Amino acid sequence: MVTVGIDPHKRVHVAVAVDVRGNRIGKPLTVRNDGRLIIALLTWIRSIADGTSVTWAVEDGRGFARRLADGLLLAGQEVVWVPSRLAAAHRKLHAATGSKSDAIDAVAAAYAVIATPDLARHRIDERIRELRALTDYRCDLVKRRTMMINQLKAHSHLWLDYTPGDLARAKALVLLTARLQTTQVGTHVRHVLTEMITEVPQVNQRIHDLDAMIKGHCQVGD
Repeated sequence: MVTVGIDPHKRVHVAVAVDVRGNRIGKPLTVRNDGRLIIALLTWIRSIADGTSVTWAVEDGRGFARRLADGLLLAGQEVVWVPSRLAAAHRKLHAATGSKSDAIDAVAAAYAVIATPDLARHRIDERIRELRALTDYRCDLVKRRTMMINQLKAHSHLWLDYTPGDLARAKALVLLTARLQTTQVGTHVRHVLTEMITEVPQVNQRIHDLDAMIKGHCQVGD
């Protein structure tokens, strides 16, 4: 059996694998906390675990480690939460005096799971998972709308005329459409601007629909 200790952080996670005797195997992995996180972790551990079953020990920083734990669990992995105090105790027990690093913290989490096999396994709360999917998608749509509005402002030379919030409103888009019809621009520029002017209200409606879904989801759980 292989146990992977993970020291989670906001931007990167540090993972260290140890065997059943507590010996490190392979090299530690520092991986970005982005959309390829789970693929990177699984590719790494498969290259050194040689088909052995794997348990992932994550120090209890559930704020930004929950997405990591969910991803591993959905990929069919066993994930264990390690209380911070227990990880600290193993870090103090096994690390050299005064030494401190992310890799040492990850190893301490792995040692804690090996020494305490009855620690809580991670489980996904389906309500929270659904809410996270809704809010993440809404966030992506808002970013998409902001990007389109900034492009509209840049290509229409409207930096001083409108704020991004103005161009998210139907009235401003109608005025911009009228202005576009009387402005000399190239065919392709006109096509792109028209496409974005058409898409912004559609994105607005999708954001509005998601707001209603998020509100209804929260009320059901009250």
